[in-house]
Amino acid sequence: MKKLLGVLAALAIAVVATVTLFPQSPSDAASVNGSHITKKMLNADLDAIGGNSSFTCYVVAAAQQGGGTTLTGVNGASAGTYDTAFAAYWLSEKISGAAAEQYVADHHLTVTAADTATAEKNLATSITEVTQPTQANPTNCQADGNQVLKELPKAFVAEQVQVQAAHEAILRTVDTKTPAEAGQAFFAAHPRDFDTLCLSAIVGAAQNIVSAETALQQGMSFADAARKYSQNAGASKGGSIGCYTPDSPSYTAVQNYVQQLKTGETGKPFQASQGVYAIIHVDHRVPAASYESVAAFAQSLAQRYSQQMASNVISGDLAKAVVSVNTAYGSWSTASNGFRVVPPTPPKA
Repeated sequence: MKKLLGVLAALAIAVVATVTLFPQSPSDAASVNGSHITKKMLNADLDAIGGNSSFTCYVVAAAQQGGGTTLTGVNGASAGTYDTAFAAYWLSEKISGAAAEQYVADHHLTVTAADTATAEKNLATSITEVTQPTQANPTNCQADGNQVLKELPKAFVAEQVQVQAAHEAILRTVDTKTPAEAGQAFFAAHPRDFDTLCLSAIVGAAQNIVSAETALQQGMSFADAARKYSQNAGASKGGSIGCYTPDSPSYTAVQNYVQQLKTGETGKPFQASQGVYAIIHVDHRVPAASYESVAAFAQSLAQRYSQQMASNVISGDLAKAVVSVNTAYGSWSTASNGFRVVPPTPPKA
């Protein structure tokens, strides 16, 4: 089961404020059904993340991809502070993790050695997948998950593995199909998720994208708009960024942006990464010839579907949970089933 970073994240947060390091009593940052997440625990996590730019980049990318949450980094505006949006996001993750571990305990599930091994593997894989750069979605992240985890404090990694292993144990209770059975069922139910995608893109700063969108609305062809406004390597080729098959390393990231666009259709502008925006155009979309040709990818997508089912189990527990959050970090929100900590509103100047 892949790392569930961002699965429970909801609306984008654009708050510029800070939380002081090691705030005074009360000592809890939050509690979940009486289980305490202390300020010391949260600050230790934030220090570990802040000390590793690669993992910070991963969290920022995961937040954006998982729920549209905009984060800029761990550090606040002045020395000795944390960014409140980042602190609230990570506290949300810790609350979710506590709920998962409580579910395992309450339902007398066993976290096996295999669960732990799978958790370690999937944490590394998730970092690699989330930070994998594409021409449509450039990132400056270190995309080797195993190397990133080696550079983090061992205690921090052990904590992430422990929480992830709880997710693996929950997953086994909600999905009893073999990987092959799950893959075949998912392929039959979601045929468009396996199309070969040939794409063009206009990539650039916000003003470039605004100008390009206006030109497209006025009848300019996508290729001409790309040549005029795009800042990526494919601009001279009318924006062409090539074709992506289900076995392409960046296929999943590309699918997130293309979704159900048909051949000849153009998507809406989106933020590809910090300060970089893009518009995607589908040049061609060709269905997979058979299940056998995409079996491995189908099984991977089926697993992600099961992961969402497991996440829904945890969300169900969070909906019933007694959660309290220290006001220094924000407030607990269950609006639209987006269980999260909403950062405090910065004081007016």
